[in-house]
Formats: sequence, structure tokens, C-alpha cells
Amino acid sequence: MRIQGVEIEDLSGYPDLLRSLQTDYLRFISSLFGVYKPGIKLATEIINQHDIELVYDLGSGGGGAIPRLYDHIKKTTQIFLK
Repeated sequence: MRIQGVEIEDLSGYPDLLRSLQTDYLRFISSLFGVYKPGIKLATEIINQHDIELVYDLGSGGGGAIPRLYDHIKKTTQIFLK
């Protein structure tokens, strides 16, 4: 049995201000507790092991780990990020 959940912030009637505040709060909490650190390390290892030269960000949404991943990759590799 499958239950189709709805994220209320994706509904058209959801106020933009609340959506923005919610996204900012989630980004702050995830940064404060470093929940993305293991993923950043793993992504960097995979990029280095497979000689990846180009990475596209296709849907990071509110940001979250992507700015930290970008900074870490720029410091530790020679690849080009878009």
C-alpha cells in the first residue's frame, strides 16, 4: 500500500514568506549540527576516485550542503563546478 504524502510548502496557496522562513531554518539547523559533513566527504572521495572533471548542481533547492560541498571541492580538487 502506498500513501501519497503532500508537502504543504509545495502547495500553491502556501505563503512565500513562510516557505522562505522554513527553508532558512532548515538550512541553519543542518549547518549548525553538521548533518551534511559525511556526505561532503563521500562526494569528494567519489569525485577524486573517478576522475570527475565537471559537476552540475541540478536541484539543491534551498542550498543546504551544496555551498559547503562546492567550497570543499574547490579547495581539494581541480574540477570545474556549474
